[in-house]
Amino acid sequence: MKRSVARKTVTLLLAGCVAFGSTFAAYDLPRAEAGLFDIGDILQAGINIAQARNTVKKQLDVLDKTADGQQYIFERTQSQTGVYDDPYLNERLDGIMANMTAAIGQVDKTVYDLPYAYYVSSFDYFNAACGMGHVMYVNKGAFDFVANDDELAVVLGHEMGHGQAHHVAKL
Repeated sequence: MKRSVARKTVTLLLAGCVAFGSTFAAYDLPRAEAGLFDIGDILQAGINIAQARNTVKKQLDVLDKTADGQQYIFERTQSQTGVYDDPYLNERLDGIMANMTAAIGQVDKTVYDLPYAYYVSSFDYFNAACGMGHVMYVNKGAFDFVANDDELAVVLGHEMGHGQAHHVAKL
């Protein structure tokens, strides 16, 4: 569900850039005269869309693949979800993440390129999510719904799969 919201947000952002961006401010959109469009106008519109897409992709790459982008996403996500600072839950999460990172690292060394930034959020219900920049949070409520840390590791492994594939940032 989180990926769907992010994808819709990026799509709307891109559509807004194309529809209302300064690129089109000085550009007359093609008009249908006798049912025909000028091919030059159509090609120019396609170039403008490609340029907008490339600009958005570069910005997403910074957020998703750099330490600065990760820090920005991490702080923003924490401000949105709140942080539940419980030493016991943080220690459990540290252990799970260390084990999962080592396991993934055996088959995908890129897991070490931008190590996951994670924390326990203050929500009481069961959920975990991985966003851009390998930023993950686990709701404190998730710890109450599992019989052991291995069960939670399955959920976090799923989320790390999204992170490794950069699902949130893909256009």
